[in-house]
Amino acid sequence: MMPNAKHLLLATVAVLASIQVAAQEDSQRIPVDALRTPDEKTDAAATQPAGTTAYVEVGMDAVMNRQQMPAPSSRSGGDRINTRAAFDLRAQQRFGNGFGLYLSGRASATGGSLDDRTPGKRLDLREALLSRVDGDGLAWKVGRVNLRNGVALGYNPTDFFRANTIVDTSTRDPVSLRESRLGTFMLDVQHIGESGSLQAAIAPRITKAIGLDNQPSAGLAASRTNASHRLLLRAVRDLGADFSPEFLLFKESGRAPRIGASITRSIGQQATWYAEWAAGKRERPIDAAIRYGVATGDLPESGLRLLSGAGRRMAQELVVGGSWASTGNFSVNLEFLFNQNGLSRREWKELFHSRIAGQSAPSGLIWYARDHASLFQEPLARRSVFVRAQWDNIWSRGLSLVALGNINADDRSALYQLSLDYRLDATQRIRATWQTNAGRSDSQYGSVRMRQAFTLTYVAYLP
Repeated sequence: MMPNAKHLLLATVAVLASIQVAAQEDSQRIPVDALRTPDEKTDAAATQPAGTTAYVEVGMDAVMNRQQMPAPSSRSGGDRINTRAAFDLRAQQRFGNGFGLYLSGRASATGGSLDDRTPGKRLDLREALLSRVDGDGLAWKVGRVNLRNGVALGYNPTDFFRANTIVDTSTRDPVSLRESRLGTFMLDVQHIGESGSLQAAIAPRITKAIGLDNQPSAGLAASRTNASHRLLLRAVRDLGADFSPEFLLFKESGRAPRIGASITRSIGQQATWYAEWAAGKRERPIDAAIRYGVATGDLPESGLRLLSGAGRRMAQELVVGGSWASTGNFSVNLEFLFNQNGLSRREWKELFHSRIAGQSAPSGLIWYARDHASLFQEPLARRSVFVRAQWDNIWSRGLSLVALGNINADDRSALYQLSLDYRLDATQRIRATWQTNAGRSDSQYGSVRMRQAFTLTYVAYLP
């Protein structure tokens, strides 16, 4: 079991003390520029000039649903048109002595959503943090922080703070989902030295979790991001020759510790390969969804009888991939994911006959489990392939294209998305997106209610 908040605080103080000792040893050798981290928002708050970026977004979605589904859903319906509007704000301010303030929020309203569980009107405070970077190699952030980990693109086994943080459901591009999501209330401290870096992040439990259909539409939404105590320790070792392996230890209250690691190596000037791995005792995704539903009141206690009985078991997740970028404006990523806790062929077939662990189950519970996995960003497939290609400045300097696919390697079903973005001028842009879930009716994506969707969005940046 996870220690209480007092014990967590004492553990974190000890970690920070060790980090400070390392900082004193390297303090005279670290240039300020070396303190930059992969988190672009925190980079901006700490190292970039102060400023504000705001834009208004309006759009329309045309959604085409399947009429025949192997596991009927109470949310089934015909084709529909959704309208969307949003106001997005990001503000940063620098102060003396290395202090910085960063705020990010989004207000949105929609006549419908692509996942049917997103509130029609939302006000999301994505980030609100105070940061400091000093010349001794020590940097810290406190507040609501979007802490992202991992070197892969399609899915990150070591991105331990991703659960239930999705803000914008109009896209399935993992790059956008990671960048624009709810942060977690935490204290994050990092030291960067000549031979690597050390990091400790502590996120306390603020309130209890609530059901999927009762997600807050406004306010801090701490029930989504801070419903348990969590502690993350991370170390990066610079071994030279463009090789800096990363190691992580993650602990959440009521759950076994999880460990992770990642490596990245360049191949020439244009290619890179990488691997990301995590392991720990975890429940199967459907078991986790059932327990969550019963605990939050979404599901009756009788739902517990449908647990597989496997309990928490050691499970591993591994992503191996690579990227290639042309000397111009084209890049592509290709990745393979192995998820030991993912559904086998037999388990997928059971789902399409409204069965869980060999037992009869209402189709509504089946869809609840799938919705839980989607919102908590847990992969259901055991083996999958992800590909993403981006081509900027096509034919003209204002046109960009992003194409991606997430393919279940067992049943060959897939989610595809194609986006075209055109900059009209410095303050206006138009984006068109097409999504489709393809595959047999008894496959992962071929059984999803939404067959395809077209979205058209206009964005105007405010002065």
